[in-house]
Amino acid sequence: MNLNAWLHQNGYLALQNGMRESGNYFDGVDWPRTRAYTFGLGGLYLNLHGREARGIVPLEHASALKAELIRKLTALKDDETGETAIRNVHDSTAVYRGPYLHVAPDLLPGYAPGYRASWSAAVGRVSAYRFRR
Repeated sequence: MNLNAWLHQNGYLALQNGMRESGNYFDGVDWPRTRAYTFGLGGLYLNLHGREARGIVPLEHASALKAELIRKLTALKDDETGETAIRNVHDSTAVYRGPYLHVAPDLLPGYAPGYRASWSAAVGRVSAYRFRR
């Protein structure tokens, strides 16, 4: 599953000039209009103002955005199979502790059996597909 594709298709991640896909490492992402993104194999990040270089999400809106993403992602169905693709999503503040919590992913998706993060999303790419077999 390419979470960046889902984020883009649902208005959380914006691309420049009407692009449908980005290059690796977020080449083509419109950061001033992006509220969330995924990078690596295990986490989803909010584009937080004051933490990210071009962050736009005010810290006081982070909890509401996290709750919205958790609700929508845990209801996400695979178009082809009808199966729920993400079983649960954990807020990192409930999972992690310590001095590096501020650099941890904000949300941790728990994929259902048969689903995982795509290699495209792991390198910061937005693809046109959400699911690939």
